[in-house]
Amino acid sequence: MQPDSPYLRLAEPYLREAITVGSTPGSVDRSYELANSYYFQAMMLEANEQLPQAVLLFDKAIRLGKQSRKTGKWAYAFLNQALDYYKLGDYERCIQKARLGSHYYGQRNDLRSQAQCSGLEAMALGTMNQVTKAAQLLALAIRQISLINAQDMDLGDYYVQLGDLQGQLNQPQAAMASFQKAISNFSFHKDAQGIAVYSKIGYLHLNAFKDTLIARTCFQRVIRQAASSYQRAKAYTGMGDISRSSKHYKQALQYYQRGLQTLPINFTPSQLTHNPSASSVKIAAHKAYLLTLIQNKADTWLAWATNTANRQYLTYALQTYQLADQMIDFMRWEQTGQQSKLYWRQQTHSLYERAIETSFRVGNAQQAYHFIEKSRAVILADKINELGARQHLAPELATLDYQIRQRTTNFQNQLGTQSIGTLAYRRTRLALLNEQERLDSLIHELETTNGAYYRYKYTNVVTPLPQVQQWLEKRDASLLSFFVGESAVYIVGVTPAGVQLHSLPVRRYAQTVQPFMRLLATNSLNSKENFSRLLVLANGLYQQVVQPFTLPPGRVIVSSDGEFIPFETLSRSPFQADYLVKQYAFSYTYSVQGLLKGPSVQKARYAYLGMAPVQFNDIVVRYDSGYNHQSQPVLTGSETALIKSSSHYKQSVLLTGAKATRLAFQQNAHYANVVQLFTHADAITVPDSTGSVEPTIFFADSALRLSEMQASQNVATQLIILMACKTGLGINQKGEGVFSMARGFASLGVSSILTTLWSVENLPTYRLAELFHDQLAKGLPKDLALQQAKLQFLDEASMLEQLPSHWAGIILIGNTDPLPSSSQLWLWLIGILVISAISGSWFFFRKKT
Repeated sequence: MQPDSPYLRLAEPYLREAITVGSTPGSVDRSYELANSYYFQAMMLEANEQLPQAVLLFDKAIRLGKQSRKTGKWAYAFLNQALDYYKLGDYERCIQKARLGSHYYGQRNDLRSQAQCSGLEAMALGTMNQVTKAAQLLALAIRQISLINAQDMDLGDYYVQLGDLQGQLNQPQAAMASFQKAISNFSFHKDAQGIAVYSKIGYLHLNAFKDTLIARTCFQRVIRQAASSYQRAKAYTGMGDISRSSKHYKQALQYYQRGLQTLPINFTPSQLTHNPSASSVKIAAHKAYLLTLIQNKADTWLAWATNTANRQYLTYALQTYQLADQMIDFMRWEQTGQQSKLYWRQQTHSLYERAIETSFRVGNAQQAYHFIEKSRAVILADKINELGARQHLAPELATLDYQIRQRTTNFQNQLGTQSIGTLAYRRTRLALLNEQERLDSLIHELETTNGAYYRYKYTNVVTPLPQVQQWLEKRDASLLSFFVGESAVYIVGVTPAGVQLHSLPVRRYAQTVQPFMRLLATNSLNSKENFSRLLVLANGLYQQVVQPFTLPPGRVIVSSDGEFIPFETLSRSPFQADYLVKQYAFSYTYSVQGLLKGPSVQKARYAYLGMAPVQFNDIVVRYDSGYNHQSQPVLTGSETALIKSSSHYKQSVLLTGAKATRLAFQQNAHYANVVQLFTHADAITVPDSTGSVEPTIFFADSALRLSEMQASQNVATQLIILMACKTGLGINQKGEGVFSMARGFASLGVSSILTTLWSVENLPTYRLAELFHDQLAKGLPKDLALQQAKLQFLDEASMLEQLPSHWAGIILIGNTDPLPSSSQLWLWLIGILVISAISGSWFFFRKKT
């Protein structure tokens, strides 16, 4: 029965009654009947394009169906749910559900359904540019289906997918052959959906063969014959793209407008300046189609404005980019998989670049700042918001949430130690998929039943610039917010006194910053030639990104896009070392919005936890590319340095030598106000051909990878000091930032991180840590404490140690507020004890009475 079947609609009241009766507690197990009822109800929601609600009911159908141990219509929920997640743009969850379905159907020897799951997984992998894996799965699906029937009706869909993959691999002739096979299969079965293949062929001719005439003919055919409004909208998009490529901007806008009118979003205006409302795009299914149309329309307004110098067209472009920005939020809220979110961050980065360019052209600083904030670290913000949202849960729900997440992490860790393809690996992966499914169900349920949880988790407000300026004024601070695009670098400079906009070509910026960072990270600066080169680059970068702004001396927050640059090493002179550290106290942030929220304050058991393994076991670390045996050198002197740093804290716990284990860290770190690690770490900043080496930190007995870090229920840590090499480095995910060890701790709710940007020398690191704690003990804000520590180090250092490679690699990320003093901590703890004692006495007296 199809989702839009009139019989299914007639059955709706009976389904509701069946669910009510089946849900009533009794002696008879109704799980099988309930599973089928939920399945059909979910199909009705699909027919009404209420996909987020449909996936929830499919979840219930699967859970109850498994419980009943009977196979019925509900078993198709795996396929429906995977497809719905694909339509929602949550490709990671599509893959997860398809794998669960493939396992279920494989156990029951249902080869057709198993092949369909492989096809859905391949479709999602291909969309996320994992073309090799997708092609392998698709080949498997085609073989399985062909064994059933050489003219099976599912083969048409698989040949379409194969053509898409071949197009991605720049094999246009092979892609055309696959599309023709698909058309032949659809024609054999008299399937009207086959007309949609002509849009694929149209884009192949437009992009690969550069034949706009044939492309236009294909798109027009789809517009005339396709029954699906989405397929017609896609064809109108193709027609608009042809017109835009030939600079017929008005005609392109007309086609995009027709596409918007075609979609089932209740949008009818033909005026090119009109856009759908935010409320109508929020409830739309297939949001990827809609976003493409809106983005293309905005890009066309911008291109037309550039071509004609018409300022009004810029205004229309800005309005359309604002709608696209809202739509990106709606799509993000419907996605739970991190890889799906990463894909969309990368896909929308260019959209934000053009939106920021438009804002700069019209001189709209507020909108430029808004788009810069919305373009970065959104996944990190979601994780931090989720940590806050959990505080609004009842204790039993918070515990359940934590337990499921803990089990998920445990299975992920187990999977990391098992050989791919083994029975143990397959069993653990299935257990992990089931646990992820439980977590998804819980999160969806919380979002629909707990208003406070939903509001806190999905807050997307960007604070207006006047309020940001007030916040900066209270701290005597300034702000530099960066966006690094494909063609330009955009910077918004904010001080309490005003706002400035500045841009420069990205090529000029890259030609300065890349050799600058390479020189800093090497030990070659003791060469006069290299040091002179560094000063020239440091001054060039200063002229590009700092000098254009009127920044008063003092505290400066740098909101970076991608890799962090140590601004304190920029020089006002190209001939002598006139470093900015003498004038400014720099700190860094992943996003300004995260800073404005302030740290989450939890009760700490002790003020300071210090760990120094000193010596390390030989450790085997499993990466995507295979197993890596790590042998770390001894950190002589780290134990002594730790003792010196801890001397400022009355309540301190020191774990050194063999006691500094991974488990000890995981069990104790979240209870300390300040955590300091003297250890080794590793990070690779670019993926290799077989997979990326993720950031890893080493303990005496084993290593902790970034993906293995798991949030505790309550994190009291306000500052973590990572005195290990390259803890601020990792893969730079476009549109989201560097996935480093430092960022991992930020995602756990740690508000301040002292981290390193390259391999640092031991003795300067120990001394800088000691001086930093000295300054913190005086009550200084963390950024000023680090600045003063560096200045004092430079005063004491030898000529060699004054080279920035020795001191500038240590930076502060996040909140800069002073730490509470030891006396404040003691007063706070005493206050809690007094209140507890009074409460206990009152309760005892009341009970006696």
